[in-house]
Amino acid sequence: MFKFQGGIKKMEKITMAKEDVQKIGRASNREELIARTLGDVYDIEIPIPEVIEAVFRTERADVGEHVYYMSPENPEKAVFKLTSDCTVTQEKVSPSTRTEVSWTDLISKEYYACIHDLLKGDHDVLSFMAKAIQEAMDREEIYGVLQLIDAGAVANANVYTLDSGKTKFDYPKLVEMVRSVAKYGKSLVLVTGANVTTDIVLMNYDADKNQAISLASAGISQHIPIEELTVDVDGGTKTVISADVAYLVAVSDSAQNKPGVFVRRKLTGIADVEDTELINKERAVISTGNMMNAGAVRKFSKGLAGFEEYSSTLVNSYVVAKFTRA
Repeated sequence: MFKFQGGIKKMEKITMAKEDVQKIGRASNREELIARTLGDVYDIEIPIPEVIEAVFRTERADVGEHVYYMSPENPEKAVFKLTSDCTVTQEKVSPSTRTEVSWTDLISKEYYACIHDLLKGDHDVLSFMAKAIQEAMDREEIYGVLQLIDAGAVANANVYTLDSGKTKFDYPKLVEMVRSVAKYGKSLVLVTGANVTTDIVLMNYDADKNQAISLASAGISQHIPIEELTVDVDGGTKTVISADVAYLVAVSDSAQNKPGVFVRRKLTGIADVEDTELINKERAVISTGNMMNAGAVRKFSKGLAGFEEYSSTLVNSYVVAKFTRA
């Protein structure tokens, strides 16, 4: 029955589409109508891949809930052979102290449009901006996570650059990075900026070998390319990942742990607020209603803004490596 109803709805949409096309064909201003249809507003940028879930453990926190993480020291692996005097070597150890995560309260710009413009507009600009808010928040989250990975690799001096005479990221360099984190995990995620992604696409071509090479043969479990996309953070433009940078992350250590934790705060506590739309219960797109102040001026307009609260922490910095051309 469900499929049958869906088929009816689909047929209704097809019929409506045919009627629209016929109306355009009969209209005296059909060229204008066709041009307007072809010129519809759309987002030309490709959404960013789900990087965070691939490299960090993701959690959700309830309203008022405290979230902690622990980062135990990496103990020395040591044993002794028992001798005739039966001596035992002793070393005192202490449990690690848990640390509460730091939260970031993220808000978007407040976008508004005059009511009379909304009534006459060729598209729903506020719905369009609501989607833009979602994408901006995604980009800021991913930028923050990659900055943590970057800092971890730099802190442990696990940074790689082009070899002398080389101009591209190549297979030997990839293997060198893989070997640097291999003892920490067998499942490896490679995140690449635009230029490094191009190098990988051309890797087989540039290698000129009789046998094809691949990321999988080097031990890469997942490759996530990210184009050179930007986001404005506090008035400054940030590139989500530099075109000339790549990060390698071991996401499965001996205890099957990912190296970081990413937490979003559930916003169910504000679900009853009027004119608020919850996105997956973790983001709020809040409407300002039909009357609002723009500066000191009261305007008959409708606006919206986005809000979320999240936290990201790199717990284990030994499992990350960075490549850069510079």
